[in-house]
Amino acid sequence: MGSTFTLYGAARKQILGAIDLATDTVKLALVTSSYTPSLLDSAWAQVSDFEVAAVASPSNGYTAGGKELTECEVTNTATESTFDAADVTWTLLTGTFRYGVLYVVGTKGGVVNPLLGYVLYDSTPSDININAVDWTTQWNGNGIITC
Repeated sequence: MGSTFTLYGAARKQILGAIDLATDTVKLALVTSSYTPSLLDSAWAQVSDFEVAAVASPSNGYTAGGKELTECEVTNTATESTFDAADVTWTLLTGTFRYGVLYVVGTKGGVVNPLLGYVLYDSTPSDININAVDWTTQWNGNGIITC
């Protein structure tokens, strides 16, 4: 089982303009296999109907809208820029999902909650089915986005 991260097409334009990955709020949400990623998708509203359902009682460990990334950092060298953040963990998560979708909270460049990219958690592809376990999205050691 391997994971891959794909940058949405519209994110490239936003990152070079309206989005400031060092200061904007970025979230990771889990979505089901009912969602078919398209690089033309640009806003969370195009994906949110496929989000894993949050269950209040008893809790399934998931909160609607996903989890906010912490320790976000942008580093620049003479040849590239890298965005990275702390790994994201859901405690005692129960659910079935296939993707993690990164998006920015707020209106940026005229887009409400613009999408950044998505993680395909199992490249076969298969759903991830878990029951009351801690689930961690561990980012690549070289960063989440490098350009």
